[in-house]
Amino acid sequence: MFPTLMTSIVGFLIVFGVLVLVHEFGHFIVAKLTGVTVEEFAFGYPPRLLTLWRGRGFLVADRTKLIIDHRRVRLPEGLRAGALVRYSYETDNKGRRFLTDIEVVDPKAPPAERATHVEEFEAGTRYALNAIPFGGYVKMLGEEDPSAPGSLASKGWLARFGVLTAGSLMNLLLAILLFSAIYLVGWDEGLPSPVRVQAVSAGSPAERAGIQVNDLVLSIDGMPVQSPFELVEKTRSREGLPVTLYIQRGEEYLTIRLTPREHPPQNEGAMGVQITYSVFQRVHYPVWQAIPLGIQTTGLMVLGMIQGIIWMIQGIIAPDISGPITIARVAGEAVSSGPVSLVNLIAFLSVNLCILNLVPFPGLDGGRLLFLVIEALRGGRRIAPEREGLVHLIGIVILLGFMILVSYYDILRWISGQPVMP
Repeated sequence: MFPTLMTSIVGFLIVFGVLVLVHEFGHFIVAKLTGVTVEEFAFGYPPRLLTLWRGRGFLVADRTKLIIDHRRVRLPEGLRAGALVRYSYETDNKGRRFLTDIEVVDPKAPPAERATHVEEFEAGTRYALNAIPFGGYVKMLGEEDPSAPGSLASKGWLARFGVLTAGSLMNLLLAILLFSAIYLVGWDEGLPSPVRVQAVSAGSPAERAGIQVNDLVLSIDGMPVQSPFELVEKTRSREGLPVTLYIQRGEEYLTIRLTPREHPPQNEGAMGVQITYSVFQRVHYPVWQAIPLGIQTTGLMVLGMIQGIIWMIQGIIAPDISGPITIARVAGEAVSSGPVSLVNLIAFLSVNLCILNLVPFPGLDGGRLLFLVIEALRGGRRIAPEREGLVHLIGIVILLGFMILVSYYDILRWISGQPVMP
C-alpha cells in the first residue's frame, strides 16, 4: 500500500498544484493589468515559510511619488494611506525617487518637524512560499471594500468582471495547451493483435493454470482474440464455465484450460490477469493540426460537462461527485501510467475546475460574478460590501462542509477497495 499511497500523494500535489497555481495566476495577471493592488501571491497555503521576494511598491507624500525597493528600505508597522510619517529619499541618475527611510509618527504626539501624511500607498506584492505544499492564492486589497484605493471593489464593473473570470479562463487555456501537446507529442495506440499478459494475480485461475507474464493470448475456445476488449467480453460470457486458451510463449505454443470466476475479488477480472495489446503504433499530429484538435477536444469537454450538470439538475442522471481523495487516487494511477496519462488528467480536471468555479454559488468566482450581474440590473447600485462578504463567507463554510462529507465517502470507498471512480 505504501508505494500506492506515495504515488497518490505525489500525483495529487502535481495535479492540484498546477491547477490552482494556473488559476490564481489568471487572477493575478489581470488584477495587475487593471490596477488592483495585489498584496500577496503565495505558493501553497499558510503558515508562511519564507518570503521569496517583494515587488516594488510606492507611496505618495507631499505630492511626490516615491518608489519602494524593499532591498533599500524596511517598512514600519502601521504604514498605510493617511498615516503621518517622516521620510527621506534619494534620486538616481534616471531621476527616479527611491524611499530610503521612513517612520510612522504618532498623530497624538506634539507636532513633529517635517511630518506629513501619506496620500497613496502600495507596499508591493509579496511572493511567498507557504508550508502546505500545493496550490496557492492571490490576496488582493479590499475585495469587498470599495473605499480602499486600489482595491478590487473600488474598480469598475468591467475590471472586476475581468479579474473574477480570469482564473477560469486560464484553466481553459491550460486545457487547450495540454490537449494540443498530447496531440503533438502523440501516444501509443494498440493495433489489432494478440493480447499480451501484463500481470497475473496471486491465487487466480490464471496463476493456477500456469499463465505467465508476457504470454500472448491468441484465442479463447477457438475464437481469435485481437484486442483486450474482445478477450474481456468473451470471458464474461463464459464465467463459471471451463474455457480453452491458445497461448504463445516465446517460440512455444500452448493450450491452457481454466474456469473464469463468476465473482472475482475487487479490482481483479474473472481470470485474474492484466492485459494489453501486443502491437502498438505511435499516433501524433503536426502542430497546425494539434492545436485545432486541442481546442476542439476542450470545447467538446466543456459542452459535455455543462450538459451533464443540466441533466443532474433535471434528475436525468445521478450525481457523480468525487473529492480530493479520489482525485489523489486517480492522480497516483496517472503518475504510474506515464506522462501522457498525467497530462491528460490535468487537462481534464482543468476544464472541470473552469466550469465548476463559474457556478453561481457564494464563495466561488461564479457567486461573485452573480453579485456583479445583480449590480448591473440595479443600475450600478451595489449591494452593501458587508452583506456580500457575509454571503460569501456562508458559501465557503457550506463548500468546506460539503468537501469534508465527500472526502469521508471517498475514504470509505478507498478502504473498501472499490474502483477509484464511483
